[in-house]
Amino acid sequence: HTGAYFAPTSSPSLGEATAFFRDLALRYRDNPYVWFDLQAKPGGCRLECAFVDAHDALLAAIRKDAAADNLVVVHGAARGTEDGCTGDAPVTADTSPLLRWGAGLVARWGPQANLVMGINVNDRWTDGGAAKLAALFDAFEARGLAALVTGYGLFDQRELEAADDMTAVDAMFEALGSRPIG
Repeated sequence: HTGAYFAPTSSPSLGEATAFFRDLALRYRDNPYVWFDLQAKPGGCRLECAFVDAHDALLAAIRKDAAADNLVVVHGAARGTEDGCTGDAPVTADTSPLLRWGAGLVARWGPQANLVMGINVNDRWTDGGAAKLAALFDAFEARGLAALVTGYGLFDQRELEAADDMTAVDAMFEALGSRPIG
């Protein structure tokens, strides 16, 4: 569901997505090799309460209805890049749903080891580079949030000729350093 969060009137709707994840969780709850990635590339460039509503509904379907403790990946905003749409300025709880609401999701739907914050690193991360990414990883750690880089490369294949995706990839590897991030 690229660029937005599941909602009652989205396509697919939040109800349809909830039923989908409930069925998957019931089917695979005893298989530790199955992870659930709730939304690939969600959200725009502003904080939305729809983030909390959608994730609470989806996590309730997995954790409560299906009694599954499989690993769940939660993506934030800006199509999952979580770059805050801030250029080279740091990502903060004012620009990141994962930083603002991630700890609450973990408290309600953990355990922490099975609920991770996922980000996509692409050419949107060329502004601010490694320092901006490192600050985001530090902010996750300060909040006790597990983090996972779920993908890296170009934001939009149409931008292939203009994008310097290797700058972002190099920044990612530099920022990861010795951090325990997958």
